[in-house]
Amino acid sequence: MLEELSSIMSKKCLKHARRDYFKRQNRYLYRITFLGDFKYRVEVTTHAAYSFAVKTRIVPYFQEKKTLLADLTPKHLHDFYQYCLKKYKITTNTVQHYHANIRQALQHAFKMDMIRSNPADKVDRPKKNQFVGSFYTNEELNQLFEAVKEDPVELAVYLAAFYGLRRSEIVGLKWSAINFQLQTISIRHTVIPVSYEGKQIIVEKDRANNKASYRTLPLVPVFFELCFDFGRNSTNTVPYSRTRINTDMRITFT
Repeated sequence: MLEELSSIMSKKCLKHARRDYFKRQNRYLYRITFLGDFKYRVEVTTHAAYSFAVKTRIVPYFQEKKTLLADLTPKHLHDFYQYCLKKYKITTNTVQHYHANIRQALQHAFKMDMIRSNPADKVDRPKKNQFVGSFYTNEELNQLFEAVKEDPVELAVYLAAFYGLRRSEIVGLKWSAINFQLQTISIRHTVIPVSYEGKQIIVEKDRANNKASYRTLPLVPVFFELCFDFGRNSTNTVPYSRTRINTDMRITFT
């Protein structure tokens, strides 16, 4: 009788030990596997941002709390979002990104039958912050233009101020995007520096951030002269004519 009871208890202990072991293994292997799978489904810049959030915010928090994947509840996620808002003084927009990352990861776990449901589906996201832009006055713009006069970045500053181009769009601007004959400038290439997997890399894309970012803008007279003089007088020693600069070389501002 005692031997039989002892055998049953030993089997139960072994069963619980195995369950706890696999729960811990599932948590660890799941995190690594998903980061690896996700890498091949998104842009490098997207994966870099996701990896940063996972490794510096999400994983450390739940590791410290010793919360396993199988035990995760909506309350855990709600508490995490509130913690991030108070601890890091971040905006609710950033927390929404964390929520999207977590939900996608948990949805993957759900599809792989690693969890019974996705707890992120039951969590209300924080409301998005209303963006309020700020603008330079005419006086401030004139001061800025005077400060960069005859500087290699002068054209870049003018492009940002007049056309509202993103930094990645200015840095990615190629001479072939400027058509002197039609007097247009096309935005279709971007260059973004990214900290990725312990290294600083440059990501070049022959496409803008989204469909609306593909655009062709008029090359107004002042920019016509600026671009032409910039190519003639700077280190941009590329073959060009008054009608069209015909090269895929990027415009350099240094």
